[in-house]
Amino acid sequence: MQISHERATPFLSEMVRAPLRVFISDDQFLTIEEWSLTSIRLPHKLDIIPKNAVICVPFQGVWVNFRVEFEAGLTDDELVFKNLNGREKETLAVFYRSILSGKMAVTKDVITSLDTPVDLVPMDETKHEAAANAQSGVSRAFRMFFGLVTYSILAVILVGLIGGQILSRLLNVELLNARIVAPGVALQSPDAAILQDLLVENGDRVVQGQILARLIILSQEETALSDAPRSVNIIAPFDGTVSKLNALPTQALALGQTILDIEEDAPRAVQAWIADARASSIYPGMPVTIDYRLGPDAGSTTGVIASIRAIEDPQPTDEQEVVVTIAFDALEPSALDQTFPPEMPVQVRAQKDWGFALPWMP
Repeated sequence: MQISHERATPFLSEMVRAPLRVFISDDQFLTIEEWSLTSIRLPHKLDIIPKNAVICVPFQGVWVNFRVEFEAGLTDDELVFKNLNGREKETLAVFYRSILSGKMAVTKDVITSLDTPVDLVPMDETKHEAAANAQSGVSRAFRMFFGLVTYSILAVILVGLIGGQILSRLLNVELLNARIVAPGVALQSPDAAILQDLLVENGDRVVQGQILARLIILSQEETALSDAPRSVNIIAPFDGTVSKLNALPTQALALGQTILDIEEDAPRAVQAWIADARASSIYPGMPVTIDYRLGPDAGSTTGVIASIRAIEDPQPTDEQEVVVTIAFDALEPSALDQTFPPEMPVQVRAQKDWGFALPWMP
């Protein structure tokens, strides 16, 4: 018994015996007796290994031809197929399977193999495709860079906004509903009366003790005690300016009805509110920043808390409010009158003192 040892080979490299013709030139061909789907075995050694050839497969009296490329195999008599496309592989496989199975190749299978696309894998890029892909790579890199920069800017803005609010809460106490107030008084009728004379006009300067108006009292008690109606004078309690007239001569007045308003010759101030629960975070003399807007222009100045007063509420609640009065410390009284009209809304931030915890802060 003769035993031979052969290298294990894949199924596709198993040699079959069937005649093929390989034309290595127009007038020279070789008859191949052994071949597989990966290589052919030469009948004899060639001096020059052909790089290109035409394979002819016999089928029902005709030859099925296609061009192939070769490269040297592991042995001198072996040529390995190189760069077979999908159509060539499928055509060879039809005849290869028919030989292994012992059945004749069916015409339909041969025609189908010849109709197989040349290659089912992507072909090499053309210059235009390579340039387009390169441009696409640049565009993709640019989009990634632009997106990274955009999201970074948005993140910085978001962190800045949130961080700014947190920092503002740490460094400041917001006072609510702040507005400009002018120190003054509303002079009222002491009883039911007739406004006999009004001796001033709106905007007039007055001095303390000056008679501003005369009233004739109409109270029944006063009339019963005296035959003649009693006349009462309304006197300026301090130096100031008439800011508003609320009644006209000969007008009938009720008890407590306002006749006129006088603004005292004192600097205007800011009045604001804070919840009772947060009132312990502020104190008289605490510095504040006052932000205001005059038309399209915005401005800012400084002041200090002058007084803190709780509102007297006959029905106390859990959220009592505290009135805070702020005095300007950077503007002259005349400038205050020109810049800040009464009831003008402003924003006030009391500045916390963190010097004890952060000694490097001014």
